Amino acid sequence: MGEIIIKCFETPGGKYFYDRHTNSIIKVNEDEYLELLNIEKNLPIEKQKLLEKFTVQNLLKCNIVEKIQHPETKNIHYLTNYNMSQLILQVTQQCNLRCEYCAYSGNYYNRKHTTQRMNWDIAKKSIDFYYQHSKETDKFIISFYGGEPLLEFNLIKECVTYAHQKANNKQVEFHMTTNGTLLTDEICKYLINHNFYITISLDGDETEHDRNRKFRNGTGTFATILKNLDFLINYDVDYYESYVGFNTVLNPKVNVKNVLKYFSSDYRFKKNRVTLNEVSPTGIKNKNDVKFDTKFWNDWKYEYLRLLLYMIGRLEIQDINPLMLQYESPLKEKYKELKNHDEIQCLIHHSGPCVPGVRRVMVTTTGDIFPCERVSECLECAKIGTIEHGFDEVAISKILNCGKITEEECKKCWNLVHCSICIGNIDPVDNQITKNSKLESCQRSKINTWNTFRRLCVLLENGYHIKIGEKDI
Repeated sequence: MGEIIIKCFETPGGKYFYDRHTNSIIKVNEDEYLELLNIEKNLPIEKQKLLEKFTVQNLLKCNIVEKIQHPETKNIHYLTNYNMSQLILQVTQQCNLRCEYCAYSGNYYNRKHTTQRMNWDIAKKSIDFYYQHSKETDKFIISFYGGEPLLEFNLIKECVTYAHQKANNKQVEFHMTTNGTLLTDEICKYLINHNFYITISLDGDETEHDRNRKFRNGTGTFATILKNLDFLINYDVDYYESYVGFNTVLNPKVNVKNVLKYFSSDYRFKKNRVTLNEVSPTGIKNKNDVKFDTKFWNDWKYEYLRLLLYMIGRLEIQDINPLMLQYESPLKEKYKELKNHDEIQCLIHHSGPCVPGVRRVMVTTTGDIFPCERVSECLECAKIGTIEHGFDEVAISKILNCGKITEEECKKCWNLVHCSICIGNIDPVDNQITKNSKLESCQRSKINTWNTFRRLCVLLENGYHIKIGEKDI
């Protein structure tokens, strides 16, 4: 018998196995589970008849994966030439803040604040490049990124004017990620008049936010940001509620109870999108700097448990913190995915990488092109071209097919279908992406999937169901 790829796991309410061939989770009895453990470990099967009911259901098939290759590899030239969806302009690498957990703080191997800023020639050529490579897209979307992009407000205004000229009949949309401290009355009015979607970095109440997000002189930035938010609200509350969102970084110093309480109780955030993100461990020099303590996890698990109780009808929506609802959607989507029972293909790639040069394209201050803002512009192997010379399709193919680095391991991995690793999740070693560093990311991905499977099964054991329209699934 050839190798069968499965993953066995238990919950308080039952025993299960995940069948990679059909992307399915099946509940089993004790005897079946013991035999399936042997299959998982590639040991001899003692009671074949116990498993016959699974084989007739197309489960427990031998591994058919022959090659790790992204299905869009053959379409790279076409997609990058006609379907570039969003341009991200890194208008500066300077910042007026010195936040402890910023990617440019110096705590990471590659990125750091510099004095580099984008000039108009590069910005104009970037917009021209975007126009030339987005003929089949409906929107013209430009995002401004830093450093702190509002340090280059005049350049941003030039880009906005020129983008409207280039877009012809396309809908034009502008985005910005900002620390919120430079939102003067003039800038606020400009952003409102041009319907900018802005994401403001805000880590909670004054105590929590000012722990890490500080001006260069060491003073906190919370009071300045709140003053600017109040101006936005008073000047145009409809704009504020529709176009302004917040990014909150959960870091090891944070009191998560205080953060959740603040955003759910302050009137400024009642109708705004607040996204919680853990501080990134990728590329950090000291992993202990992003290690959360027991108190954090106890507080977090308590809030997450309340969300799960809401999902099975044991609590009402008003009984949970509204910020926790963002963690419901990934569970729903994973459940729907598993319900499709899609069979694995001979030619496959794990799902993490999007096609570089299509979904989001970041142009650095010097005109180099990278897949997105999450990928360090100091990582030479992640560069996918330049504004002067265009896309490098060989580099794009290599990044899109990062699974090739661990091809033999991927072929036999139970988590292949659910793995979401892209180049932005892998720690570089000597400015390169290595097999060992990718395998470390693989372990984290497996743990995340395993935890998701168990949570879903526990929910189902307790009466959870999902509706699509009026139909339960």
